[in-house]
This record gives sequence, C-alpha cells and structure tokens, in this order.
Amino acid sequence: MSIEGVTGRIPVGAVLTIGTKGPSGAPTDRDRFYIKVPDSTEGERACHPSFGPYNTARCSVCTKEGKADRSCPRCISMRQTLRCVLVHASPADCFEWNRKAQKIMGGGFRNHPKLPACTGDGKKAKRLVMLSDGKAEYQDITCPNDLCEFAQAPARGKPQCGPWMRLLFQPVWQSDKLPTPLMKFTSQSWHTISGLVGMFEHIAEQAAQLGVSAPSLYGLPFEMVLVTKTDPVKKTSFPVVRFSPTVNLQAFLLALQANRKQLAESPQHVALLDAPEQDPDVIDADRRTIEPTQPRC
Repeated sequence: MSIEGVTGRIPVGAVLTIGTKGPSGAPTDRDRFYIKVPDSTEGERACHPSFGPYNTARCSVCTKEGKADRSCPRCISMRQTLRCVLVHASPADCFEWNRKAQKIMGGGFRNHPKLPACTGDGKKAKRLVMLSDGKAEYQDITCPNDLCEFAQAPARGKPQCGPWMRLLFQPVWQSDKLPTPLMKFTSQSWHTISGLVGMFEHIAEQAAQLGVSAPSLYGLPFEMVLVTKTDPVKKTSFPVVRFSPTVNLQAFLLALQANRKQLAESPQHVALLDAPEQDPDVIDADRRTIEPTQPRC
C-alpha cells in the first residue's frame, strides 16, 4: 500500500554543529562540537536531548570537583574529535558541495525567502528567477567561479557567493550509552570542504593503486577533528574540521574487493541528494545553523 505523491524523508536523527548560537544570534563556543536536533524552531536548532552527556561533557577533574567550567581545555578537548562511519556506498550519496549565494543584493534581484539565489560548480550554475505569477524557477547560466561579481569580497563584509557542503554519516561511540542515528554536518568553510574532498580523493587514489574499481565506502570509519586555524596577516582565527580514515585503508579496500557481492547487498540509507533533503525548509535550516560564517582565507 502507498499514497501517491508521498515520498520518504531521509532519517536524519541529529546534526553536528561547530559551536552554537548565543542569545544575540552570534556564534559562541566555536572551539567545540554540539549535537542538535535536525528540525528548527524559528530558525534555531536546539541541543538534542538524547546527547545531553556529550553536549555538557566534563573532564574527570571538573566532574570530581563539581565544576562546570566552560573554559576548561580538558573539557573542550572531549568535544573536538568525533569518530564516525560512512553508511553510503559513494561520496556522491552522502556528500554535496558547491558554490552558493543564498541572497543576491542589489540590482533589483528578487530573492526567494528560503531557496538559494544561485548555485554553481565553477563552470555551470543555476540562477533563481522569480516569475511574475509569484513562482520561482532556476535557469542555467555560466558560472564564472571566483571571477563572478558576487564572489568578490566587498571592502567590508563577505562575498555573497561562497562554498557550501553537507555530509551524512553515523557517529561511533566507545560505549552504547549514546544513540547512533544518521547525522548531518553542514559547513561553509573553504578549508573544511577542501579537507573532506581531499579525504575522498585519497581513498580513490589508494583504490586505484590497488586495482579496486568503483569501491564501496559503506562501513568506512573516519574521524572529524575540530582545530583552530589562524591568519597572521588578518590577525584572525577560525574553526576548521580535519577528516581522516581511522582504519588501515589498504586492508579495508582489499577486503571490500573480496566481499564485493556481500557489501553490495548491504542495506543503505537514502542518499543526501534525494528530494526530501533538498526541501527548502531543510536547506534553510541547515544554512541558518552555520551563519554567520568566516570569510575565505
């Protein structure tokens, strides 16, 4: 039995964020991860109640002394590394990245309240056009990449067009006290996106060296490490996430090849690019979680 027109939603059970938003809307605690609920209320995502022990994790010293010192480096370090596992066969199913301008200001451009004004890959782009009847449609245009006028940084502020990525994965815990839902991470950091692209490229290169064609990445363990990068010229600092496999990659790929048929039959989650995850409300919630962002460095 089914209902015509009803499509399934990707079972994202939580989202991973860098820091959180303070009362004024400005980001705080950008030196640690938070795990939040996937749905937003008035543009904000609340801390996930099932991950309270993680979001308020304290080191043994602070726990013993009954402290809740938010500046304790030991407590902070407990939320700077997250072990994960991929639950999709290919990067295309769990990872999307592109240029995106959420809004284009000036020139009489009519922005959509939730949909991005323009998305592109540096060669081709889709520009949103608001029609006279109130509806919106995307038109294919050439993407000038960094040469686009909207990708240029103004004298003050950040460019209207910048990077955008989302990743689906599953967390891995040392104990069974925390749940392991399908989780999502969103970023608008050039450094973070470059690091994740680099990890997938490294996996592909190793697979090619071993003669493993079209390797399935289902079950590949990796870790996300939150670090602080500094720009000595601009005298600024900003968070960056590093990605790296936590398994002997060569052994993993060779075992994958030997058991290709069995892995091909493994159940997999719905892909990130499927329609429900591209719903304007979902995309808008992802965007609101991570703005404002740091300029490209």
